[in-house]
Amino acid sequence: MRYGEWLTEAGRVLFRNVHVWILIAPLLVLRWAAQMSGGASVVGLQNRAMYIMNDPLLQRQILGADTPVEVLMAVANMYARILGIGMSVMFLAAVWSLLAWLLSFIIAGAVIHQAMPSHAERPRWQESLHVGLNRAPHLFLIRLLFNIPWVLLMGLTTAFILLVMMTLPTSPRPEEMMGPVLGMMWIMICIVGPVVVLWNILVALFEPLAVQACVQEMRNAWESLVRAWQVFWQRLGPVILLAALLLVLRLFAGGFSAMASPMTFMLQQAKGGWAVPALGLWAVFALFLTLVNLLIQAFGWILYARAWPDLRT
Repeated sequence: MRYGEWLTEAGRVLFRNVHVWILIAPLLVLRWAAQMSGGASVVGLQNRAMYIMNDPLLQRQILGADTPVEVLMAVANMYARILGIGMSVMFLAAVWSLLAWLLSFIIAGAVIHQAMPSHAERPRWQESLHVGLNRAPHLFLIRLLFNIPWVLLMGLTTAFILLVMMTLPTSPRPEEMMGPVLGMMWIMICIVGPVVVLWNILVALFEPLAVQACVQEMRNAWESLVRAWQVFWQRLGPVILLAALLLVLRLFAGGFSAMASPMTFMLQQAKGGWAVPALGLWAVFALFLTLVNLLIQAFGWILYARAWPDLRT
């Protein structure tokens, strides 16, 4: 396998192809808007949380509770008061995030089409965008199929927690039920945790292959999954190496993401004349962080696009 050539070609397409940058620019703007709105909502919620948690009445409700159920009810009341403020900003962040998520299916198909080695001449970004629009519903279905087990698992876990929260207050002796309930929750965590890790590994291995089959071979969602299964077993070693490489790149981006917490703290502490410079610094950092993560994602699309002709043979 030509690993070095794949990496070199992917880097050249990403950094020298202006059509790729035109295609990813709208996605960058939407994700940056979501990042900015999310940061503003976090700062607002933190400030509100500090104010509410210093409320003497709330402190008496929590510290003066006689039973674990009363403690849970007091804490739930505290979070309800905190989340009641700044919901508009959180809703705006959710809208930007949803739009960026939906747009990512179109951009993924367009960028892959732009990077396909089969082109005799480099296609224009309009042509690639047309392909992305055509492939987006199938890419959406692929993601949906991969997420169905995850949604079912999280739904069952959430239903169990809600059932416990609803039955405990009506129980004649809720204190005696806390031990078994906590034990059952711990068992669920021990089971759910490894299942989630294993499923994420399978998704990291199979989804990029299915996406390439969908775009480069113009297959529907189900046919793309079948094709990904065939290529996976035919080229097990290269597929694992490619997935490991992208994992390393994502960990590298995660190092920058870890800086978001101190930057948010700085924004939260900025007062008076320092508020505007702090907000500007946060905006620049959010743009940089968004760009790094988007470039790594686009590099993954392009890398698999360049490797696909060798993988499928």
